[in-house]
Amino acid sequence: MKCISILILIFFTSPYFAHSCPIEFEVKSELIDDKEILVLQSEDKSYQLKFYQVSFFRDGLSKVNFNKRIGYIDKNINFLIQPKFEDIGLFSNGLAKYRLGSKWGYIDKAGKIIVEPIFDEAGEYISSIGFREGLERVKLNGKWGFIDINGNMIIQPHFDKVNQFNENQSVYELGTKRGFINKQGKIIVSLNYDYLGDLNEGMSPVRLKGKYGFINKKGKLIIKPRFDNITKFEDGLAGIRIAGKWGMIDKKGEIVIKPEYDEDFSFHNGLAIVHSNGMDMFINKKGKNIFNRKFDAASHFSEGLAGVRINSDWGYINRSGKMAIEPQFLNTYYFIFGLASVNYDGRYGFINQIGDFIVDPIFERSGYAFSEGFAKVMKNGKWGFVNKKGDLVIKPIFDEVYDYSEGLAAVKLNEYWGFIEKPNCD
Repeated sequence: MKCISILILIFFTSPYFAHSCPIEFEVKSELIDDKEILVLQSEDKSYQLKFYQVSFFRDGLSKVNFNKRIGYIDKNINFLIQPKFEDIGLFSNGLAKYRLGSKWGYIDKAGKIIVEPIFDEAGEYISSIGFREGLERVKLNGKWGFIDINGNMIIQPHFDKVNQFNENQSVYELGTKRGFINKQGKIIVSLNYDYLGDLNEGMSPVRLKGKYGFINKKGKLIIKPRFDNITKFEDGLAGIRIAGKWGMIDKKGEIVIKPEYDEDFSFHNGLAIVHSNGMDMFINKKGKNIFNRKFDAASHFSEGLAGVRINSDWGYINRSGKMAIEPQFLNTYYFIFGLASVNYDGRYGFINQIGDFIVDPIFERSGYAFSEGFAKVMKNGKWGFVNKKGDLVIKPIFDEVYDYSEGLAAVKLNEYWGFIEKPNCD
């Protein structure tokens, strides 16, 4: 076994294994099964860094790349699904898609193959949740159909294209036809539009001769194609673009917010940020500028405060539109659990909701928020962690880190990833 000490320093002061912080690790290079890995060694713990890539823990599992093959580990860093696949998706309804060679199949959380790898494609993106509304789209011999969570072919693959189910219907394409099918594969609407989008709130976008409108789930044209672009319906409103400007319509097709804004927008908790002539403002669903003022830039409200920029400095306003934290920052982020990351004079720290620094702005970068009581921070080009008292608890030595998730944080040193537990500081 080869052992090369790179860094040695850790303080240990309690019989209950509470550490003096910031914790520093002894980093070693070791050969295990003829494979070189890194080991982080503390006085009472050791952590192996041996993966080429990892994911956050979700429901007790993390997807990892080991020896250029993909598997899943548990929180004890033991393989639940051996790394033998080219890729694996996220678990949904107890199943995840996997790829062997060029074909896709499905496995359960024990690694048992439920569906053999026979499909050309399966699901959507590798990071998307599968089996939406109980069915998953699959491609076999160039045609699309659907399987259920038991791997049974529910809708035979004979469509040129299908979308995942939404509101109990799926958009299909077959030759020049587009329309909707139900969960038995029956064509319930067949249309001749150039484009047909997913249903949302009972309305589906369509395009005909370069113009957009909406149909309902029965295929009836509700809003004639007359817009240059549109967005899906949310809370009864959809974005529309006319002559380069964006506004909103209701489900009758009536314009409720005039198209006079430069970009599309959406509502969050009853308010939208709209951009016009280089300025941002907050409007309600009637299109009224509720604060009667404009900002050089703005972000959405979070925990009662919204970041706004006046000239070159960012601050925060409250729900009344009054300045709650004066503009003084180069950048601001959302408040999450009472704290927000800010850039002050080129350095990052965290403030509370009255603008006091809880974590001093001494870091080159930071995470957007605290997770499980800790936030990632960068110093001298390396990442570590601070707690909510502003104390540095893990000395920055890592090339990359992920936020803590289910008690573990992914860390990367050189080319290897592994996981460390939460620090227990005295």
